[in-house]
Amino acid sequence: MLDGLSNLCDDYCKKLVAVGCDGASVMLGKNTGAVQRIRKHTDRPWLLGVHCSGHKLELAYKNMVKSKISLYDKVENFLLSVYYFYRNSNLNRAMLKESFKSLGINVVLPTRVGGTRWISHLKLAVGCYLKGYKAISQHLSQLQNPDDRVYATEKGNKAKALSKTVFARDAWHMMHFLLDCLEILVIVSKKFQERTATVSEILHDIESSEKQLEKLKTRLR
Repeated sequence: MLDGLSNLCDDYCKKLVAVGCDGASVMLGKNTGAVQRIRKHTDRPWLLGVHCSGHKLELAYKNMVKSKISLYDKVENFLLSVYYFYRNSNLNRAMLKESFKSLGINVVLPTRVGGTRWISHLKLAVGCYLKGYKAISQHLSQLQNPDDRVYATEKGNKAKALSKTVFARDAWHMMHFLLDCLEILVIVSKKFQERTATVSEILHDIESSEKQLEKLKTRLR
């Protein structure tokens, strides 16, 4: 890694003042982390290691929901299971598209939870699921027909397990709660990731998001 940095710019040592990264110990570890290695290699003990603000927001969000809301893990695992149920089977995906077609609504396939843009991926996954809810619930219900040849197969068993959450009222409410919160947090997350964002703009978006989250506590359902 250090040799690679040297190849990028002969005098990078003279220009380097900070390193931005996620909060993993391999990056910010005080003894053998990447930032510490760069400090030693460049003879700059004062070099700043900046934990990515987008990643910190993601960690803060997850720590909050996982410690306060026991249903969160269930919903997150469910969204991931739905994604793989259709991603790993061409037949399931084709039948889901047929379900969308029969209902006369645009096809919105499930997306994966998680990714390099953190909160934005979760918001997209929740939003796609809610938009495709009618088609997904219809297709999974069709797989519950005892006369269907897949009823007693592994696919049928997976469909049964998914259906329990699909038709669970608490999971449905949780999805909408997450979407309300994530729509606000994503704005801040994206602002953190803008190359041209200024401190004043970021502070403004943080303050605005705090006010909007507070309003959710009293918003009429």
